[in-house]
Amino acid sequence: QYVATCSLTPPPGFVGNNGDCFDLDPQINPGVPESPCDGLDINCNGMVDENFLPPPVVTPDTVCSGQFALLEAEANYGGILIWYDSAVGGQPLDTGFSFVPVPALQNNSPDPVNFFFYVEEVNDEGCYSPVRAQVAVRVNPQPDLFIPPGQLEAGCSGEQIDLGSVVVQDLHNTNATLSYHSAFPPTPGNELPSTLVSPTQTTTYYLQAVSDGGCVGYDSVVVSVLPSPGVEITGDSLLCLGEGQFLAAQPTGAGTLPYLYSWNTLVNGPNILVIGSGAPGSSAVYSVTLTDANQCTGVDSFTVTTIASISSVQVNVVDVSACGGNNGLIQLNPLGGQGPFTYEWEGPLSGSDQDAGGVFAISGLEQGSYSITITDSSTEACPFVLPVVIVNGPTANVEIGSIEHVSCAGSQDGCIHLDISGGNPTILWSTQDTTASLCGLSGGLYSVTVTDGACENVLTDILVQEPDSLAVKTTVVTDVSCFGGNDGAISILVGGGTSPYFFQWSNGLTSQNLQNLEADYYSLTITDSKGCALLLDSVLVDEPAPLQLLQIVDSISCFGLTDGAIAVSPIGGTPPYAFSWNTGSNLDFIEGLGPGAYDLVVVDGQGCTHVENFLLTEPDSLTLEQVLVTNASCNGVPDGSLEVVIGGGTLPYSYNWNTGDMTALAMDLEPGFYAVTVTDARGCILKSPPLEVGAPDLITVNAIVTPSSCLGFGDGAIQLQPLTGQQPFDYEWDTGDSTGSLQDLSPGIYFCTITDAAGCTDTLSVEVGFDQPISVTTSAFPPNCFGGENGQIFLTAMGGTPQYQFAWSNGDTTDDIEDLAAGPYICTITDASGCFLVTDTIDLIDPPQIVVEVLSVDPVICNGAADGGIDVQVSGGVGPYQFTWNDEVTTEDRLQIPGGTYILTVEDALNCAIDSDPIVVPEPAPLEVELVYIDNLITCDGNTVDSLMLDISGGTPPYAIEWSNGNTTPYLDGMATGEYTVAVVDVNGCRVLLEEIKVPEPTEPIALMRDEEFVFPDSCENLG
Repeated sequence: QYVATCSLTPPPGFVGNNGDCFDLDPQINPGVPESPCDGLDINCNGMVDENFLPPPVVTPDTVCSGQFALLEAEANYGGILIWYDSAVGGQPLDTGFSFVPVPALQNNSPDPVNFFFYVEEVNDEGCYSPVRAQVAVRVNPQPDLFIPPGQLEAGCSGEQIDLGSVVVQDLHNTNATLSYHSAFPPTPGNELPSTLVSPTQTTTYYLQAVSDGGCVGYDSVVVSVLPSPGVEITGDSLLCLGEGQFLAAQPTGAGTLPYLYSWNTLVNGPNILVIGSGAPGSSAVYSVTLTDANQCTGVDSFTVTTIASISSVQVNVVDVSACGGNNGLIQLNPLGGQGPFTYEWEGPLSGSDQDAGGVFAISGLEQGSYSITITDSSTEACPFVLPVVIVNGPTANVEIGSIEHVSCAGSQDGCIHLDISGGNPTILWSTQDTTASLCGLSGGLYSVTVTDGACENVLTDILVQEPDSLAVKTTVVTDVSCFGGNDGAISILVGGGTSPYFFQWSNGLTSQNLQNLEADYYSLTITDSKGCALLLDSVLVDEPAPLQLLQIVDSISCFGLTDGAIAVSPIGGTPPYAFSWNTGSNLDFIEGLGPGAYDLVVVDGQGCTHVENFLLTEPDSLTLEQVLVTNASCNGVPDGSLEVVIGGGTLPYSYNWNTGDMTALAMDLEPGFYAVTVTDARGCILKSPPLEVGAPDLITVNAIVTPSSCLGFGDGAIQLQPLTGQQPFDYEWDTGDSTGSLQDLSPGIYFCTITDAAGCTDTLSVEVGFDQPISVTTSAFPPNCFGGENGQIFLTAMGGTPQYQFAWSNGDTTDDIEDLAAGPYICTITDASGCFLVTDTIDLIDPPQIVVEVLSVDPVICNGAADGGIDVQVSGGVGPYQFTWNDEVTTEDRLQIPGGTYILTVEDALNCAIDSDPIVVPEPAPLEVELVYIDNLITCDGNTVDSLMLDISGGTPPYAIEWSNGNTTPYLDGMATGEYTVAVVDVNGCRVLLEEIKVPEPTEPIALMRDEEFVFPDSCENLG
């Protein structure tokens, strides 16, 4: 159809050329997009794009390495979405509107990596997306933090640590930003304000690395806090003036022995002597620092206050006036202190008294020495002791000039010097010495008697002090932590003798304690202020055995493999051990290793390190260096051989040929290709390429065949022309001939065995054909209907020599045959020369048989109703179908029909018809109710009968009965006179109603007299 218009713009729905494919529909033209799968060529380009759906609309995703990606797509036409990992081909990965690649995508490189997936849509009509939609997953690198062990040494409580000094490696090199946190998971709220921390207990800090893509990696570092020592000073905080006490430093907490004590008085040791001094009420603060073996410290301080007490005593002695007298007097005036004062004295005369204050006099004293103790009334009841007060006589005056105490324990260099004036006394010591000065004394109490005429003065309890033996009370040795190190230490506590002490170690040092020592024996000479000396000999500072490694190295078995392994077992040093490989592993073994250098750092429990370097190599590649081939003498003759020469790998080699041979040489081989698998001592395998055993060229022959002029004639010929092989040739035909040419051959196959001069043979078959001058064309028409006999076959013979004879497989002898049933037919055509042609089998095939299938039959509910039905299904034949029922109705299925027998005649488009089997629509028998009405009668015994009974038949039991008086049984007895109705309904709801059933007034029975017997109908047995 063409449209003429004066406008340059075609009307809607038309185009400016004849490319429109359907002018009657303006929605169909080359300018509209194709609507897939509707069977219409909307855009007039043919059906090439009819089954193509646009690619789905996809949503990409971005994830971190190791996370699951979620890819989503929208189907344009409500079809199924199928996911792939390639743009074309491949196996489906999943179906649905979303897809999660499994396993999670990994990216161990420092840069983002894109992974691509593809999705297509396929709908129920078979339309599909010709191009899969590509959807990308951008996988950002995930920081992988690794903190080499052994970087932080354990510190003391409160010691400042810089976490920023810890070397943190990102194994994926993502250039991520680090932050430090006090808890996990890291949040802005628990981020540390600084990398400087001062933990008081062992604390784990968490590192968070955030890459540019927002991917996060975590690791943690443990800052170990050593057990913290503590110290507490015990003693009396109040002292009397001049009173001394030892303050004791008691270790607390959980430090590590040995301990060193350092007081602010420059005294070292756990105890110091303090004396109440200074003005009353004044205080002195004493502090001590305890340092343990880890150089962690604890500090304590203690305040000692000097209370107001007696500072001095004014003494005035009045000697006795005569020898043996008792008028001596000692006057005492305490200065300071709190009265009243208590006085106690011992000597030739002992006693005690109390005085409120001022000068106190002890009178009536005999000549001699007295020890006096004055105690004030302060809280501490501070005593003031006058060890020796001498009351002299009228003659010689005796005083203790000085006492030189023993210098060293066990020495005898003490002295007592008396000052004697007046008189001419004699002196007698408790040692029996008689001089005023007594020397060479050991420590102890001495007495002396000074006699001058009749006067005798006895001085007792003169004390010469002797120091305790100079001794090392405690020796604590800290061994060197690592073999060859110099962090050993010796600390000692000295007692006895007279401080201060002086020290001389065998290494030349003069301090009390030694640090930074190498392992060795050390000796010490200690000298006190009196020159007393003590030798401490052979103090051993030990060290652990060298940290070494027992090694098991499994070399790489084969070239190109990664099956190397290294296992180590530390000996020496101090357990436990930590391992750090340059591969990032922290185990004592690594495996799956290729060739290369592997470095290991082992750190023991003391922080000692040992570095070991390993070099793994791989054997040379197994190679096939040479193949020695001996070809077979002829094709098919097993006398060839192959021998291989192998290099590389690890000797010895084992061989496995595909022939079963197990040595480098395989023998008795036919021409062909062979392979050998070589295995070396490490299990490395070399598979050879195909190795060929050759042979002389096969005998090849060119056969020149002259076909027979016609099937059935014997005028064919064969001439053989050998092309390869060694002349001369022998021929052996299955016909018995022995030449290279055969004549007068009928059509058929002929076999010849050719043997060349080398003894190699070849057998060939040659087919002698025939010329076929006869040709034929056929036209076949099967029966119209199933089981029909109106099929036809028409033949047209050509060529050959007319006239033709026809011989059909069904006995017909004409070229065309008719009235044929379905089946196979073959025709042999013979021309006038005797040549013949046998046609191929010509099959006449019945159309499908028409089949009527009764799907369901609905019976009539009540007799005489028209509510039955028949549902049939027709198949076979050639549609469409025509339907005719035996009641002239022309629909396929029947509804609202009465009971009866129905037959359906179906006729298809080829006018083939079939009658169905009779189809019976069942109908129940009529529901019938018969009333048995019995009037009121007088029975033989004088009673009356007034009953009704129903006789019901037909319909479909069971029945429901409804009497007007409410009864529901088929039999009523003893009914009153009146009118009744009854309805009977069967199980299908079919109903019969009886009305105006009357029960009359009772009547007298009619009686007949005979032999004086009354006879009642239906009541008496004897009628006589």
